[in-house]
Amino acid sequence: MNRYKVKAFTIMEITIAMLVTALVIGITYTVYTIVIRSYQAYNTRHENLAVLLQLDKTLKNDFLQATGIYSDATGFKLVKKDGTIFYEIKPGYIVRNSVKSDTFKVKVPGAETRFEGNSLPQAATAAPTLADELELDIVLDKDTLNYTFHKSYSSADLINKNTDAIN
Repeated sequence: MNRYKVKAFTIMEITIAMLVTALVIGITYTVYTIVIRSYQAYNTRHENLAVLLQLDKTLKNDFLQATGIYSDATGFKLVKKDGTIFYEIKPGYIVRNSVKSDTFKVKVPGAETRFEGNSLPQAATAAPTLADELELDIVLDKDTLNYTFHKSYSSADLINKNTDAIN
């Protein structure tokens, strides 16, 4: 009879140990899942931010080196001394075409080009027109960021660009 009490007690201990082990494994898995999701959200946000910072840096550099910026229906082009760079703006990305193509995966719900504060026409039939300001609305996660890039032209550049000017 004593032998059966020992077996029953051992089975109860094993059952309790299994329950505690199941709880520990469940809690560990839950914590692991939370940490992985947090890391993935952090990683995704910082990858998107890195793309946005690279776009900002590239556009600032291109605007600085450009001798002329022209707006058309699909985007804009920057004329430089050593070539021309085309930027094509789509709702989900921006393509920079130069010697090599770069794609910046950013959501751009709105883009507007201006010259001396006046909006330029974005119609498909409109001829490319000189621009001195670009305003981009970029969505990063759920936030809409407004980026404005400005090009200051010299008076000599503007006279050379204006076909109606009397030289």
